[in-house]
Amino acid sequence: MKIYIKSRPGKIYIAVEEALMMLRNMGYDEESIKVEYLSGVLKGFQDEVKYHSLILEISVAISIFISSMGILGIMMLGASERGKEIGIRQVPGAAKLNAVGQVLNEALILSLFGGFLGVITALLTGKKLIDMLDYTSIFPNVVNINNISLKGTLVALCSIILLNQIIAFLSAMLAKNVSPLEATRN
Repeated sequence: MKIYIKSRPGKIYIAVEEALMMLRNMGYDEESIKVEYLSGVLKGFQDEVKYHSLILEISVAISIFISSMGILGIMMLGASERGKEIGIRQVPGAAKLNAVGQVLNEALILSLFGGFLGVITALLTGKKLIDMLDYTSIFPNVVNINNISLKGTLVALCSIILLNQIIAFLSAMLAKNVSPLEATRN
């Protein structure tokens, strides 16, 4: 037989002692009575969730870093290929900062588009993915896709935009150093 006791905050030990007294008065011996406190189980579960969340956050950070390196390679390639275009723009007197601004604007538009596309994809597919993994039957109150953290989403978007702007700035520095003479030579 199992008995669950719900008490007021801070009164659980008193409630358990009262229940033990009642069970002893009913004739149960000490060996047949086992007391477990669910607060320890809950604490262990919360620690487990924190651990898995940390692993997930590290995985996301690594993924963002690796994808940013891919974007850096593409931006560097684009900047070197567009070096001729940038050099030709400099011949009539365009400032080198125009080239930097152009590359930064393109990177901002692409990172905003990609970031919002990622958020929309997560909102549309997140519930189905969680259902496929069957976490809701194990932890129904923990996994709730309707409560996506706005703060976490904004941090992820800002991180992506910031990283892409840094990468775009590095590739723009490469592109702005193209000599107008070299660009118009061919």
